[in-house]
Amino acid sequence: MNKGDVIFGSSRVDPSAPEGAAKGRRIWITVVCVIAFGSVLAVGLTLGLQNHEDHVLTAQITQTEADLRVLGGRIANIKDHEFKTMAEYVAAYAQVEPLLTAYDQKLQEYSELYNTVQQRDQKTRADQYSALAQPLQPRSLAEHIGTYRDHSPDR
Repeated sequence: MNKGDVIFGSSRVDPSAPEGAAKGRRIWITVVCVIAFGSVLAVGLTLGLQNHEDHVLTAQITQTEADLRVLGGRIANIKDHEFKTMAEYVAAYAQVEPLLTAYDQKLQEYSELYNTVQQRDQKTRADQYSALAQPLQPRSLAEHIGTYRDHSPDR
């Protein structure tokens, strides 16, 4: 490259010439526009990814809640049965024990999802609040899960 080929060098753009000044302004306007577009694109991608992760987390929580209700219902049906003999009682206990284990595992999974929501809530409040961002409200979701836990008939 020759010294005269440098784009931002003073030898290429002569500010005293009208076309040289216009060309210099166009270059700087282009640079500023590219930087602005890149920034907007980065913010948009970040918010889109966060929104997707929120939807995935919400779906996991909803599925886990449904699984807990089903398991709780099955356990309740077995326990609510009126047993006439000790053999029926022992058979029912044998049916309930693996369901209780599965219920405990699902409850642990639900608890971990709840903790994830709380951690994201704290991080979200600390890291960002932008007029452009309208993600799912992790705090509301955390409160919903806490309320569900407190008032769950399965407990």
